[in-house]
Amino acid sequence: MSSAAETIDLTLMGEATLAPTGQTQSIERLPVVTPSGQIVPAGALSQIVITAGPTEIRHRERLRTITLEVRPANDLPLEAALELLEAEVLAPLEEEGLPPGVRVSLSGTADELTATWNAIQLNLLFALIVVFLGVPSSTRSSFSRSIC
Repeated sequence: MSSAAETIDLTLMGEATLAPTGQTQSIERLPVVTPSGQIVPAGALSQIVITAGPTEIRHRERLRTITLEVRPANDLPLEAALELLEAEVLAPLEEEGLPPGVRVSLSGTADELTATWNAIQLNLLFALIVVFLGVPSSTRSSFSRSIC
């Protein structure tokens, strides 16, 4: 048995004719079969809270989106948080297989971190090219002066 602080997501599925009135307010009266075979109302197993749904449907690149805002702890670096999300959340989702048309991506500060890292790599490569092209030309000119 789980503790009172622990919560799980529960999906109730069944024939539409089994719903007492077809209204969301009657969800707590839906019959649920327990592992022991007893039939009890859903309200006896859990606290049912009716809340409002989204007030708007967001779109990104003309596709419907769901935004989850993740704020890592202050002592967890953003790069470590990204690696944790990719390993613990995104990888298992992709392994299980996403439904057709569903894409998962990280954006916001995560995008900024990736863009900054890519820019640093490009700038470092450019700097190395300039140094390696400049060093031979500077040594050749000083070498030719010392011979003459």
